[in-house]
Amino acid sequence: MVLVQLNNHKLKRINNYQAHDRVIFGINNVEISLSKSFAIAISEYFYSQYLLDKRIEKIQIYVEIRSNDTYNTLKDIFEYQKDEIECDEVILKDLFNIGRVLGVQKLIKLYKRNFIDPMTEIDKDHCIQLLEFYFETSENEKIIESTEFISSHFYEIDTNKLKLISQKLGIDILQRILCSDKLEIEDEDSLADFIISLVREDRVFSPLFKNICLEFCKETTINEIIDTADENNFHDVIKSFADSLLRRKDSQPRACKHVIEYFKSGNVEMSASSILFDGSLGYINSYTNTTQFAAQNKPYQWVQWRIKENYSI
Repeated sequence: MVLVQLNNHKLKRINNYQAHDRVIFGINNVEISLSKSFAIAISEYFYSQYLLDKRIEKIQIYVEIRSNDTYNTLKDIFEYQKDEIECDEVILKDLFNIGRVLGVQKLIKLYKRNFIDPMTEIDKDHCIQLLEFYFETSENEKIIESTEFISSHFYEIDTNKLKLISQKLGIDILQRILCSDKLEIEDEDSLADFIISLVREDRVFSPLFKNICLEFCKETTINEIIDTADENNFHDVIKSFADSLLRRKDSQPRACKHVIEYFKSGNVEMSASSILFDGSLGYINSYTNTTQFAAQNKPYQWVQWRIKENYSI
């Protein structure tokens, strides 16, 4: 919760001007009354409509609002000209969204000053929030900085937050993140899980499949990708498999932050030609660091390593 000072005396004097002409700002069908002169001064959108029709008496906009308290806060600012308001981040973000649509810089700056500016450095906890803000305010250099950071820290960010704003960002921004040379992931399966979740919501994200190195994915992941295919996106799915087949000839796994331990996967089985002393073949497949296995010290002894039938690693 923050206490916001509202001390723009020029706008306050304009709104107190005793003119008979009043206008209505309809925001999601909630009406706020203010003088026409104040509306012209504070809202770029209203001013553009006024230039088209100087008899205009009402505008109506629809915008995403997360808190019903936002409407009362907006009335405190526009109708009652309070010198200060108390509100939380949700309300200030709502005011920011309203400000973007109405072209009210005052509302945009309230959110920026109290929640964006204090983030002096981009980090894994705030990078997605910053990307969303810079995208909404069309700050291209900051968008590039944010997408590059997200790419290089993709393995540790909250991808659920990124998914929540994916429709707003669009496929171009997501493609910029996922095709970057700086991309660092936990593993290919985790990247695939993120893209699959997007595609299940909207097939428009299917081209992102091409960013997955399917040759390093589990069979279950590959089957999930196949399950997303339909008449609208089958070309993207097929192309992703074709690209993986072409890469498989001489490909190497890209840098991952997760070390794959094949023996712990349970998909690998080992055997040996002999057992030293009172050991057991069970030791070699126990997948633990607390047991040891050794074969007898004789000629032609061997240890065999193989993948279980119908499994992939």
